[in-house]
Amino acid sequence: MKRKLILLTLLSLLLFPGIHASGSKSSSPALEVNIDWAKFMSEQDMIWEVLPQAWYEAPFMGNGTLGLMVWYEPKLNAIRLETGNSLVHDHRPEKGLFGNPRLLTGHFLLQPQRKITGGTIRLDLWNAEMRAEIQTTEGSFQLEAMVNAATPVIQTRWKLQKEENISIKWIPASANSPRYQYGLTPAGSWMKMPESYTENPPAKVKLSPKGGISLQTLPAGGETAIYWQTDKSSEWHELWINVAHSYPEKNACKVAEETVIRAQQQGWNSLRTTHQQWWHNFYPASFFSVDDGIKESFYWIQLYKLASATRADGALIDNTGP
Repeated sequence: MKRKLILLTLLSLLLFPGIHASGSKSSSPALEVNIDWAKFMSEQDMIWEVLPQAWYEAPFMGNGTLGLMVWYEPKLNAIRLETGNSLVHDHRPEKGLFGNPRLLTGHFLLQPQRKITGGTIRLDLWNAEMRAEIQTTEGSFQLEAMVNAATPVIQTRWKLQKEENISIKWIPASANSPRYQYGLTPAGSWMKMPESYTENPPAKVKLSPKGGISLQTLPAGGETAIYWQTDKSSEWHELWINVAHSYPEKNACKVAEETVIRAQQQGWNSLRTTHQQWWHNFYPASFFSVDDGIKESFYWIQLYKLASATRADGALIDNTGP
């Protein structure tokens, strides 16, 4: 135990050379390091040479509250956009996994006319955005996505080749405790389910020519709304999304719609600039390098995950966070 304590102390002094063990600041001058951050961080990027096909393999983006994961659904010939909001949870008087758990929100399916045959994905850590090249039997299309760090909106867009077209389908999730849903499956049949648990009603979806809104009301109070709008800018087809949760108020639809409309008015490039500025200020707050590429990338990916999953005034990270 003593040896571990000594090693931890030495490590802390190496990582924070300006602080003595007593906590007082050192009089030695600050170390100046000239780093090409864009180049350095590009070496830490996460790259998929085979399209992921499950939650546990998928690239993830977030701004501490909103979240997005992207993967390929072979049986549906679709790219899945799984949305999330760390504030979305039930409000039953009972506590715990069946009383006030976090709830899933739902996902979009992007379905091209042609069959998807493969693709690659790059998660750009420095700019906190995903870029993908999705191949089909008739060519390919580009896909980009980010969860804006400065504005509560999920931005997704794609650029098509040839006569390809993509349809968008929204699939709301069941707003029941994930533990309850697991208990209904063969794998979770061992669980003892509360006899008093009643299911929440299904979401109500209303579509419009350019988007739609999905409203999930909760009998215990509050509601969740997913509002989305599509747009076309130059060669890009854009999908703007907000996931809003309100409690005890029931104004989630109003909040979600107004948020997306304001974001669209600012425009993709303007919001992208403020998004990148946030991340470009975040990483240089500290620096760590080690003579092992895998360990070094792992370290910076963890910082990316941390800033994607929470903020100083945000929710705690749990299994639905990272």
